[in-house]
Amino acid sequence: MEDDFNGLLEKALSNDKNEEFLSLNNFKIEKAKERILKKIYKTDDDKIDTNLEKLKDYYFTDEVDKLKLGSYIRWIKNKKLTKGSLLVSIEVGIDGVILKLKNTIFGNLYSLNFDDNIFVFQKLTNQELVILLALETIKNTK
Repeated sequence: MEDDFNGLLEKALSNDKNEEFLSLNNFKIEKAKERILKKIYKTDDDKIDTNLEKLKDYYFTDEVDKLKLGSYIRWIKNKKLTKGSLLVSIEVGIDGVILKLKNTIFGNLYSLNFDDNIFVFQKLTNQELVILLALETIKNTK
């Protein structure tokens, strides 16, 4: 079991796309989500807590370059959290940054304007989760 974890960790650390997670931890990720949800829902603690639970393995991003093709994203628009979709492509045009998404249930494709007052949450990959777990373990053994 330890060898499996070490192998996963080595693979995760060798992936350049995971570099940003070396400076993060679960606490920072949760605080960022909480900050955004408080901005959206103000004093509605039930809504904040419910959405924090629904976004358990997600992190907030407001930067397009942090989005990864093939990742699962959820977003809040007009104070409603979506079920989410797979990110297929990112296009920049006259109308702004357009996310092309695929519904995982019905398979239909659609577009979402990243600049259209939305709050995007990206699902953590297994490699990202392994890095966060390793960093937590290191922190707790000090």
